[in-house]
Amino acid sequence: MKKLIAITAFFIVVLAGCNLLGPLVNPVIGTWEISALGITNTSVFNADGTSSETTTILGVGVVKTGTWSSADSILTTSWSDSSEGSDFYTFNSDNSTMTLVATSGGLSRTLTRQ
Repeated sequence: MKKLIAITAFFIVVLAGCNLLGPLVNPVIGTWEISALGITNTSVFNADGTSSETTTILGVGVVKTGTWSSADSILTTSWSDSSEGSDFYTFNSDNSTMTLVATSGGLSRTLTRQ
């Protein structure tokens, strides 16, 4: 029995770093999307702290990459183009949508988990 528990614990620790189990560790991890007025924004937050954001307009996409972190319900992103963002985040009851509000104020936006 102890061996089974040890093996199970090992696999949980090993797999916690992958994006498949990431949402169990941190619900921000995953792929999120929002669309409005013909513009689609897809954000990917990887378990290793890297991120990408693709903005698609009329079938043409622009990608930027960077890093992210979260603490105390604040999501912080640092992009390779030197831009940064900081948003308060909340989730619905099943973590299928994430609402972001800029810490500096502004409109909220709700992203859907893909």
